[in-house]
Amino acid sequence: MFAWKPHVAINVRNLGLQVSSTEEVLAAKTRLEEAWLATFDEMNTTCCYALQDKIWATDPNGVRWEVFAVLDQEDDRVPGSRILVEKSTETCCTTCPTGSSSSE
Repeated sequence: MFAWKPHVAINVRNLGLQVSSTEEVLAAKTRLEEAWLATFDEMNTTCCYALQDKIWATDPNGVRWEVFAVLDQEDDRVPGSRILVEKSTETCCTTCPTGSSSSE
């Protein structure tokens, strides 16, 4: 049986929402700013083997949210072959902006 424990702490660093276009990223930014949340832009950035446009915001509970669109995905294969490139086991995008200002 499942029992709800309302005062159990959860360790969540950040949550992400993938959308299909930069226009949707910018629409989310507008909605977040209208809700009085500061945003931080990371446009045309490479993260986790993909070129992305993204924004960050921190909710009132301190959880960082990213809204992102993948613009281009790197291929994991050696050019001209079916051999997969071995990727690092290190975590990508380990630091998240604190949500300073959208005017930067």
